[in-house]
Amino acid sequence: MSAAAYLLRRQVKRLRDLAQQGWLDSTRQTAMMGILGTVETSLGRCERLKNTPCPPQIAYFGSAFTWVFVFLLPLALLEVFEHETTEHHLSTILTHRYMYTMLPFSLLISWTFLITDKVSESLEDPFEGGVHNVPISALARSFEIELRQTLGDTDIPPPLEPVDDVLY
Repeated sequence: MSAAAYLLRRQVKRLRDLAQQGWLDSTRQTAMMGILGTVETSLGRCERLKNTPCPPQIAYFGSAFTWVFVFLLPLALLEVFEHETTEHHLSTILTHRYMYTMLPFSLLISWTFLITDKVSESLEDPFEGGVHNVPISALARSFEIELRQTLGDTDIPPPLEPVDDVLY
């Protein structure tokens, strides 16, 4: 059982205890149990989302297609650059020099796609607390602060601060 599910079960037990002690009438108890039921449904959805693995085929084929693109890109640019040199009637020396500019273009475009592939790999598990992941702890703290302010609590924790420019 997760920590969130455990806390939710404790809240349900506490509501039952309050109702048995006479602090809650049946209408309020039913309304609060309905809210906790909604929270439990949302919790189940979040846990299923977190525990659903990303199919490895997606990552594999994404990387494979990126590398195929990187290797075939210079061949595609070769035809484009060659067409440009014949259209502008460049000399042989200028043609060769012009063709060498194809290398930086290929590298720049390939680098962009390879970086995109690496970023997508790091985002495969967005709830694991990594540098590129969803800042769950900071979101939870902001919800806690808002809830405590709504309830009129004076013991409000400070928002989480970034660690090494990363908000976890």
